[in-house]
Amino acid sequence: MQAFRDMKTTRDELDDFKVVLTQPERVVTPFGNAINREMSTSWRGEARAAAIYRNNVLDYLQTLTKGVQLVDKSDLTLSGRSATIP
Repeated sequence: MQAFRDMKTTRDELDDFKVVLTQPERVVTPFGNAINREMSTSWRGEARAAAIYRNNVLDYLQTLTKGVQLVDKSDLTLSGRSATIP
């Protein structure tokens, strides 16, 4: 069933995204709740509305994911002995 494939895609993307976050609970909990809502029986008989909801959840997660950028690797010289980056 397509609905379960969509939910798995969202869950997989969430799992990939949370590993780069310093506070993953701020993203995992709300998206976990959204994925649970995707599975809700309240969508019974409203396949189109359920599909729109699933797409919106995935789109929002992808928007957040695209907002994360890695800093280019570069040589760094520290001024001090603590090896702490100020």
